[in-house]
Amino acid sequence: MNNHLHHVHEFDANHVHYTFEPTNKRIRVMFAETTVADSRQAMVMNEEGHQPVYYFPKEDLNAEHLSATTHSSRWPHKGQASYWSLRVGDEIADNVAWSYEHPPEEVKSLAGLIAFYANRVSF
Repeated sequence: MNNHLHHVHEFDANHVHYTFEPTNKRIRVMFAETTVADSRQAMVMNEEGHQPVYYFPKEDLNAEHLSATTHSSRWPHKGQASYWSLRVGDEIADNVAWSYEHPPEEVKSLAGLIAFYANRVSF
């Protein structure tokens, strides 16, 4: 179990307040009727003006359905995001998930965790 995942982190970046903390419940992600993530170690980010976002440790993902893409984006307060696509049988969702492999120091707890667009998968 990752020890850095069991603390509440609060930070302000660009005048936006965030909390990042353990969910303390089991979270599953489904795509094409298949479980692609199943975790009791997920973290939830609450950001002003946005819906909560669940972040998952890579060991809790069904890696056979994920593939890295060349797409990327940069967020001033979170760093460079890498994207992932899902494939289950003939169903494909491009750039449906993202991660921050090397986030800035103030949000280093994001490193290596993967989040999914909630409107493209089921929780």
